[in-house]
Amino acid sequence: MLNYGFLGLNPLNYHDLNLWKFDEKGNILDGKGKSHGIPQQAVLNSKMTQLSHSFKVQMEALGVLKKTLTESAGGLSSSEKIYLDSAQALAIVSTAGAEFQLAMTNVIQVYQNGIKETENLWMKTLSDAVAVGSQLEKWEVYAALESVGFTENNIVGIPTQLYQHKMDQVKQMSDKFKQLEREIKEKISELLARDAELAQELKG
Repeated sequence: MLNYGFLGLNPLNYHDLNLWKFDEKGNILDGKGKSHGIPQQAVLNSKMTQLSHSFKVQMEALGVLKKTLTESAGGLSSSEKIYLDSAQALAIVSTAGAEFQLAMTNVIQVYQNGIKETENLWMKTLSDAVAVGSQLEKWEVYAALESVGFTENNIVGIPTQLYQHKMDQVKQMSDKFKQLEREIKEKISELLARDAELAQELKG
């Protein structure tokens, strides 16, 4: 029997692409749904290094498994080949997806800062305008600003929609990685369900 467990590798438990979950404003969500700010760059760099190391370990473990399966039966069965190919694909997709999410946290931080800057610009300009036009009614100040295109929608609304669209695109790409990961995991599970001998070998 093969003892695959000692390698510390279970393809169905590769890096979960839920490593980072984001709310509608781009903040990171923890396991309880609580929002947190973007981690510092040093933390992101550390996570990226961990992913790289983990991927290397996975590839080495799959190499050992391939060699062991080949030697035990003088070659690989079709199921074993499919399993190894799927496990390798899963490791690649999972790692790439997790690295994408880590890289995008920096991008999302830029978008978040952009939203805050537009909000601050609007509030400061409005406050200054009201102070300067203290003899005017507030609606008259708004009208004066609007006459030159300085409206809350132009300064805050439209840019925020743009930033939100960009963050939604990041999420959509992340979801594609997750979907592909699920599909590969399902393929592996179905294979092991059909091939009891292979499943038993992998359990050790």
